[in-house]
Amino acid sequence: MNELDEYKKKIKPEVDRQVAEQLASARQALAQQQAETAMEFAFLGIYKMVIGRKRLVENVSNRNMILSWLQPGETLTPALFAEIVKDRKFASQLSWEKVRSPKEREQEARAELEADKQGFSELCRTYRVLECEANFNLWRETRNFSGLAPATAEKIQKWNEEAEEQRREHLLNAPVSELRRLAEQEAASRQSEASKQVARDIEGTKTRDEAVGYPPLPKSVEDYDIKNADASQLRFWIKKYGASQLTARLREKD
Repeated sequence: MNELDEYKKKIKPEVDRQVAEQLASARQALAQQQAETAMEFAFLGIYKMVIGRKRLVENVSNRNMILSWLQPGETLTPALFAEIVKDRKFASQLSWEKVRSPKEREQEARAELEADKQGFSELCRTYRVLECEANFNLWRETRNFSGLAPATAEKIQKWNEEAEEQRREHLLNAPVSELRRLAEQEAASRQSEASKQVARDIEGTKTRDEAVGYPPLPKSVEDYDIKNADASQLRFWIKKYGASQLTARLREKD
């Protein structure tokens, strides 16, 4: 026996061991792949099953729940699943959806379309967009009013007139308590707007006075002095210090 034969004989056990390990690993990977494939086919069949006019919702929660029911070494099949969910205790743990006939699906689609049209018509008034087929189709796709064609001035005027007419009709039939509440709301709204306008006027006067560069109003001139000053004194102060400083001094005590 030459040296090469001796070497082959020496390494043969190690080579056989490595080959055996590789074969075992390949068989294990193949078995796992086959099991996963069988599992996917089982779920494919399960999701197609109709049980009591219901079909299982295809989601991760349902999938994990079904897998948790399996015993060690047990293989999932559609037949096994059907047997398990005969027990309402297990069936109630899953999410189901009603199986609709073509006619039912058509009716639901028609009802959804009508509801969308009505909702779009109302929203057109709010967002001042044109109520037309092109706008409606784009809105159904995006649920967004950006990029839609705007309503015409005539249409907006008509909407405003209709809204005012509806308001008048509502007020004519409203109970006294609601009329009183609406009157209070409108009064509060007018008062709030008036206060905002006063604030804007004061800010505008202040800006103009700052541009002129009036000297600071002396601290000795108090709100009491301003309230009780005669017309000539007020004109003097306004001319020398600006109206905004007098107003600010009066508001300091409010």
